[in-house]
Amino acid sequence: MDQPSTNQMSTNDTSSQRPRQYLRVIDAARYCCFSKSAFDKKRLVGDGPPFIKVGNRVIYSIEDLDAWLARHRVRSTSQPRYEPG
Repeated sequence: MDQPSTNQMSTNDTSSQRPRQYLRVIDAARYCCFSKSAFDKKRLVGDGPPFIKVGNRVIYSIEDLDAWLARHRVRSTSQPRYEPG
């Protein structure tokens, strides 16, 4: 599986801080093992991870994606489904 491309953006130019990494929608969907259309729908209904809207572009923080995936971790199929909120 191809590694998603990341865009490194920094909120300031301090070299001691690690730049945050962001993914475009298609790469974020792949990172989370979803299709782009499924990810678009999750964003539309509010069931997806937090996102950032810059102009007409949507990007996702890798940190936010990891946290969203972690909240959906279960140990058995009998566990209740995660409910946002």
